[in-house]
Amino acid sequence: MNAVTKQTMVELDERMIHQYKIPLEKMLESAGKGLAALIQELYPDATRILVLAGSGNNAGGGFVAARHLSEKGYDVRVILVREECFLKPVPKTQYEQLPDSIMTGISSEASDEDLSQLIQQSSVVIDALLGYGTDGAAVGEVRRLIESANTHARQVVALDFPSGLNPDEGPTEEPVMRAD
Repeated sequence: MNAVTKQTMVELDERMIHQYKIPLEKMLESAGKGLAALIQELYPDATRILVLAGSGNNAGGGFVAARHLSEKGYDVRVILVREECFLKPVPKTQYEQLPDSIMTGISSEASDEDLSQLIQQSSVVIDALLGYGTDGAAVGEVRRLIESANTHARQVVALDFPSGLNPDEGPTEEPVMRAD
C-alpha cells in the first residue's frame, strides 16, 4: 500500500494553491461535498449526523459536509472544540455558511453525560477534529471528544484520517479516533 507522508501532503497542498491556483476554499468545498456524498452512499438509513470540529482547516471540510447533508434533509449537529472566534479564516467562512437549522455548540459547555447522549443519538459522527498538521497526542477537549466518540458512537467517518493518528507513524499515542 502506498502512503502519503505529512511532508508530501504539505507539498501537495502548496502545489494545489500556488502552482495550480486552486484556493483552499475550493479544496475544502470539494472534500466536504465528497464526504457528504460518501456518507449518503454508505449510510442510506442515517438520520442524524454529528460533526465534531476542531479549529483548523479540517473543520472547514466538516462544515461543508454538514451544510450539504443538511440540504439533503439530514438532522445535522455541529460540536466545536473552541468558540467560533478561534477558527482559522477559511473554516470560519465555511462555518458562517451553515444554515440556521444546524444546531451548534461548544464541547466545553456540555457535560460528559450530555455529550455521550448526543453522540449515541447520532447515526454517524464525522471526525473533523484534527488534520494532517497535528503533532503529539490529542489533549483537552479534543481528547474528550475522541474518547466519548470511541465509547458511544455507532459509526464514525474521519475526514482525511482519524484524529489523534500520527500521519507518518500511525497510532503512537492514545487516544486515536476509531473511525469506520
